Amino acid sequence: MNEILQRIAGTLGAGELLQSHWHHVPRMGRVLMVGGVGFIIQTTIFELFGIWLGIVAPSTATLFGGEFAILSNFFLNNRFSFRDADDASPLYKRILKFHLVSGASLATQWTCVFIAEHISQSVLFLNGAFLVGVGIGFILNYTGYYFFVWRKK
Repeated sequence: MNEILQRIAGTLGAGELLQSHWHHVPRMGRVLMVGGVGFIIQTTIFELFGIWLGIVAPSTATLFGGEFAILSNFFLNNRFSFRDADDASPLYKRILKFHLVSGASLATQWTCVFIAEHISQSVLFLNGAFLVGVGIGFILNYTGYYFFVWRKK
């Protein structure tokens, strides 16, 4: 199977790219699954408290939901997605680094929703802004997790 993929990639001129990045695919899948759990947690809190009950502003609900998702994602990623990482640093250092990386993503999400809530109170518009922020945040998170939080020495 691997030989077939290499031949196809070589035919398409992507052989080196595929070989150098192939080992990321399984980890990326694990990060996506963990991220899915975090997304459900954050979205539930965002929708419940920021949109439907209106207890806090949608941008504030993004922050609350984000923190619960960050904690959940850290422990799941630490155990599941990056368990093979050579990082011997203590748990508190990894969780601090994880929060720094995830904080950039959360700030992006908050900014998208904050701008949206000042443009329109449309539920569709606010949800769209939330999803845009989550999408950009995923790219920021994966890159930061791989190169900073659980980097191989």
